[in-house]
Amino acid sequence: MSATCSGWLTGYILVTAVLVVSFGRLGDIYGRVRIYNLGFVIFTVAGNALVFDPFTFSSPS
Repeated sequence: MSATCSGWLTGYILVTAVLVVSFGRLGDIYGRVRIYNLGFVIFTVAGNALVFDPFTFSSPS
């Protein structure tokens, strides 16, 4: 695994851990269904934004 890939994976795990706790608390306050739907929208938008990632990996020819 390259250093770049390892960095991305570590960042993803860190952000996920922070968001699970934060959105869990918000779910207790504002309702679980509303926060679940908000999380789904954020995940979908972020996933689609990755399509436009300028740091694409090209395979060697």
